[in-house]
Amino acid sequence: PLTSTSKTTFKSKVDLRQQLVDMTTHILDNENFLSKLLRLQLLDILDSDGAILVYNHLVKMFDGNADEAEEYLDTPGPLLNQEETSWEHRLPLLSASPYSVPADCSGLWPLCVEIEAFSRKLVSPATRMEILNNEEQMNHIRNKAIGHIGALSKEECRYLLQNWLLSLSMCDVSFFVTISPAESLDMDMHHNRRSSRRRMVSDFAEDTLETLHHQGSLSGQEGILVDSDGSAWYYTIKAVDCDKKPASKLRHRAESESAIKYFEEKKK
Repeated sequence: PLTSTSKTTFKSKVDLRQQLVDMTTHILDNENFLSKLLRLQLLDILDSDGAILVYNHLVKMFDGNADEAEEYLDTPGPLLNQEETSWEHRLPLLSASPYSVPADCSGLWPLCVEIEAFSRKLVSPATRMEILNNEEQMNHIRNKAIGHIGALSKEECRYLLQNWLLSLSMCDVSFFVTISPAESLDMDMHHNRRSSRRRMVSDFAEDTLETLHHQGSLSGQEGILVDSDGSAWYYTIKAVDCDKKPASKLRHRAESESAIKYFEEKKK
């Protein structure tokens, strides 16, 4: 909800710090800012090694030209259409993605199914240890995934990697909760501003992309909190350090991984 009218129980003589902690806890518990942020952070269905493999495959499709591949990745992909719901039902792993799924998912679909199946096997601690300690089985799973990556189109690579980079950005954000006495505000102006921002609040992911490409900070949610004394407090939640991660980050990570593997091979 955008506002909270339920009264929070505060002790009348608590210090200001404890009161602020209680109010902040109540705000974050009632708003869905953190849950939305978490869903964006979980868009990295590929680990670093997997992202590098997809990146290298994309570069190959640009005839080895990494600059062109990165320019393609840095160009915002089409955003999800409100009518595009079938993919969300088929693949919950990427249901929070603000990007529109490529029209042809013939390469992406089997890879995502493989990732989802592997993720489910790791839920049970006993099964997880059995799989992770079985080198032959792990190599089999990895080789299947590599085979699926080799079948990805440019559009499918961009879709996966842009989600991966978005997740990376969301894992680096900081956020502030600002609380001030509501009587110090022009409430009519507050309600008008909140109404004008309703689309931004309801479509957090899409607004996040707009923020990453242009602003670098994100005003997530705002509302009114009424405490047990009847005092009204206006609050806002704002995320900062929302800088967009450039595609070149994938190249640098690939180079770092290559250097590590080189030294490991030299030790053998």
